[in-house]
Amino acid sequence: IKDQHEELHSNVRCIIEYVAHGTFGEVYRAFNLGALRQEAVKVVRLVDRRGLPLDDAERIERLRSQLDEAEIMLELGLHPNLVAIRGVLMLRAMQDANNEAVADNLYVFMDYVEEGMTLSGCLRKLDMDLETKVYLGIQIARGLEYIRRCFPNLDFIRQPYR
Repeated sequence: IKDQHEELHSNVRCIIEYVAHGTFGEVYRAFNLGALRQEAVKVVRLVDRRGLPLDDAERIERLRSQLDEAEIMLELGLHPNLVAIRGVLMLRAMQDANNEAVADNLYVFMDYVEEGMTLSGCLRKLDMDLETKVYLGIQIARGLEYIRRCFPNLDFIRQPYR
């Protein structure tokens, strides 16, 4: 595990519960026993919809996008308006008891946001008052401004939000 923000006393994380799923895998709430804090663990599955290992081109593309994101977030360091990446772990393929290949997984450890919600989930809330919407917009702008200051040439917004 790569962790630049603090010395690791333990690499042990205990999964507490399933949180959500996305395009490439699942997210779990975990507890980091070394740092004594909750973390989110994004498990990126390197398998296709049938559960078979990805071919090399698909595997490389999926890993590249996830590792690029993790590398940028690690370089950004800690900021109050960004979710910090705490570490990345890649487990290599091995064989199970039946001598069948077991796919690799990529694990990304990040800050756990209590009662966290995706941006799209927040924006869909119809009962959000104007003050909350303005506050949320300011927090997003602060995070984006920090990213832009750290990476002035980074093209991280590729398409408008829909």
